[in-house]
Amino acid sequence: MDRLKTMVAATAISVCISAGAEFADWPLDAETIPVPSAWVDYFGTHYTTEPGPWRTVRGYGGPHSKLPPVAERGKQRQVRIGPFAGELVKLSLSDFRNWKHGDAVGLDKLIPKLTQQDAAAVYVAEAGGKIGSRDERNETQWSQDTIYWLMRDVYGKFPGAAQHLFFQWGNEINGKMIGVSSDEWKKYAARIKAGESRWKFTCLPEHGEAYAENYFAPALEAVERASHELFNRPDRIPRMTGSFANIYNERFRQWMYGILDHKLDGRHASSFKGDPVWKHVDIITIHYPFAGGDRGGVGIIQEIWDRYGKTGKVKGLWITEEHGNSGKGPTTVVDRGLHFLKWAADNQLDATQTRLCWWGAGNRKPGGTANEAVNTLGSFLGDAPLRLAEQNVDQAKGYLVLADDEKGMPKKIMVAVVPDKKKPAGIGDLKIPLPVNAGESWSARAVQYSVSQKPEDTLPAIKAGADGLTITLNRAVSEPLVLMLERK
Repeated sequence: MDRLKTMVAATAISVCISAGAEFADWPLDAETIPVPSAWVDYFGTHYTTEPGPWRTVRGYGGPHSKLPPVAERGKQRQVRIGPFAGELVKLSLSDFRNWKHGDAVGLDKLIPKLTQQDAAAVYVAEAGGKIGSRDERNETQWSQDTIYWLMRDVYGKFPGAAQHLFFQWGNEINGKMIGVSSDEWKKYAARIKAGESRWKFTCLPEHGEAYAENYFAPALEAVERASHELFNRPDRIPRMTGSFANIYNERFRQWMYGILDHKLDGRHASSFKGDPVWKHVDIITIHYPFAGGDRGGVGIIQEIWDRYGKTGKVKGLWITEEHGNSGKGPTTVVDRGLHFLKWAADNQLDATQTRLCWWGAGNRKPGGTANEAVNTLGSFLGDAPLRLAEQNVDQAKGYLVLADDEKGMPKKIMVAVVPDKKKPAGIGDLKIPLPVNAGESWSARAVQYSVSQKPEDTLPAIKAGADGLTITLNRAVSEPLVLMLERK
C-alpha cells in the first residue's frame, strides 16, 4: 500500500497531441500537491438560500438584504441604548432582510438555516455617507450604536455565527465614494447624472481617506467592542473590508493599498488612533482579479497576499465577485476556477483563508450559463480531499485533480485542458499512469465547453490496464475540455 500511495503522489498524465498530421506524446508529468480544502469549500455563489455544490453565498436570501430606515423597522424590535452616542437603537434581527420582497425573511430565520446547511453568508453593510450621519446618503442610518447592537444580536444569540456570517463594509467602494460628505458627493453626483462615468472619479486619494476615517474605522470600532464584550477578544467577530472592484487594474490596487496602510487619526474612532487600517482587518475582499484578459490574475492575488497575508497582517483574501457581466459562461468558470484553485494549493491556503464567489453565473450566454459548469464541477468533486497538478504544454494548460477515498486512493479524477485561444490541441489517447487493480472498472464523461455553443457531453472509451487508465478522445480541442473519471 505504501508503494501504491507513492505512485499516486507522483501521478502524471501522458497525452497524445497532434503536430500537423502526426500525433506526438504530450507528457503532463507535474507532481500533484495537496489542496488544503474541498472544492465546495472554496467556491461560492450569490443570492440563493438553496443548498448546492458551494458553501458560501454572498447576499444569502437576496441581493438587497439590509437594515431599512428606522421608521420601517419591525414592530417587535427591542429598544436599547447604544454605548457610543447613547442613541436609542430600535432593532431586531428580522429587520435585516431583503426589503424589496415583502415575503423575505430576516436574519432571525436565515442564521439557523445557514448553520443547518453548514454554509456561510456574506452580507454587504453599506450606506453612502458617513457612519452616524443623517443625510440622504445614509439611508439605513448606520451608526456605531446600531452596528454595535446588530453585532451583539447576531453573534450573541448565535455564538456559532462567527463561522457562518460575514459583514462586508461596502460594495465596490472605489466606485461609490463611500464615507464622502453629502456636499462633496453632490458635486460628483450632478456630473454623473449628466452622463459622466462614476469610474472617472474613482480612486481619488481623498476618497480613500474618507472611507477609512468616516466609514470603516467607526464601523469596525463598534464591531470590535461587541466582539470583546461577547468573546473577550476583538477579532472573534470576522472583520472584512469593503470589496475593491476591478482589482486587475494597477491604479485600483494602489488605491486599495493606500487605504489598508492608512494610519487612522481617530476622528471618528478614537481607540484606533495611530493604527494602520490593516490592523483591524481579518479578510481583504476583492473583485475580478482574473478579468484583465491576459491570465495575469494569479500574479495579482499573489502580489496582494505577499503584501498582507504572508506578512501576517491579515488572515484571508476572498474574491467575492468573479465572472461578472463580461464572463463567457462555463469556459470562464473552468479557466479562472482552476487557475484560482492552483494558486490556493501553491500557497497552501485553506477555505477560511481564501474563497471565490461567482457573480452573474445565471446570465444566459451563447455557450450556456456559468452555473452549468459551477454545478457540474462542484457536484463531481464535492467535499472529497483533493490533490492537484498543473503543467503548461504546447501553449495549453492541463490540470489534473484527484479526489481521494478514505484510503487516500483516487476515487474520482478530473482532467481539464485549457488550450491557448490561438492554437487548438489535437488530443488522441489520454493516459493516466495510476495504480489500477485487476478487474477495476471506471466510467468516463467528457464535456466540451465553448464560448459560442452549448456544452457537448460525450462518453469516451476508457480502458484500465497494468499501466493505468487510457481514455480515447481523438478530437481537436480549441476551448476548455473537462474529463470526469470515476471508479465504479
